[in-house]
Amino acid sequence: MAHVVRLHFAKYAQIALSVAAAMMAIIVPSVDAAESYQINASQEVTVDEHGVCKKVTNNHSSAIFVPTKTDTEWGAFRTNATLIALADCAAGVCTPGSQVFNTGDNQNFVVPANCTSVSVKAWGAGGDFGDADGVGGDGGGGGYAGATLTVTPSETLKVRVGSPGGGQYASDYGWGGNGGGSSSVLRGTTVLIEAGGGGGAAAQGPGGAGGGIRACASPGNQAGQNATPGSECGGGGAGYCRGSTVACGGEGGSSYVPAGGVELPGSGSTPGNAGDPDRGTAGDGSIWINMAGTPLGAGKVKISW
Repeated sequence: MAHVVRLHFAKYAQIALSVAAAMMAIIVPSVDAAESYQINASQEVTVDEHGVCKKVTNNHSSAIFVPTKTDTEWGAFRTNATLIALADCAAGVCTPGSQVFNTGDNQNFVVPANCTSVSVKAWGAGGDFGDADGVGGDGGGGGYAGATLTVTPSETLKVRVGSPGGGQYASDYGWGGNGGGSSSVLRGTTVLIEAGGGGGAAAQGPGGAGGGIRACASPGNQAGQNATPGSECGGGGAGYCRGSTVACGGEGGSSYVPAGGVELPGSGSTPGNAGDPDRGTAGDGSIWINMAGTPLGAGKVKISW
């Protein structure tokens, strides 16, 4: 004779359980495959959902399906599912590591298992130089942004690395340099941290360094600007707020950091936090030398956990 036991879980409303008297098997139907575990006979599974870590042992010959639950729901399930032994288990360990992004837009970073925070260092790209009749201007260095972000294990964040402001636009008087791209980490379309790019130099004047915090309309990952064709003026750097081109030397893009973060603007062609050993050449603005320029530094993002 089969008995029907009706349990009530807040999340799943009422779930009917059929208990065969002869077999004494308890089968909890799966409401959603993504929200349940199948535990085969004689197996032990660690269930870690909703911030609750439990070790579930199936002592029966049949498979048992266990919905993931909140702490309160685990108590109800433990009371009624007598064939399953539950015990607290230690939370998983976040194994230290890091990942570096040197190029590219819209790359994915998957948060490692058991990690609930990551440390981010970001440099915006440098701006390009300008030139006119043997007199030139230096491109601005990129800004730096650093912060610890709260994350969810296995979630995917988007990483964007700023491209250097390579290329100039010629005019009758010379040329201006392009602004550098910003480097950022986003959750969906929300900017979590961003380092501004350096401004492009004018034909006879420097571009502004990236970084700094300022207000603007529609902030958040604004694209930089190239130098204007037919003009000797440089382009503004990308950033949380892009750099303006009101001044002939492009302004550097601004940065954004969450509460507790560190924002260090560049200075001249030197990027912010230039002495950090993780930087390499990231964020270097191009320095004018006899109608040529020193190599530009692309942006960079390093994520550690």
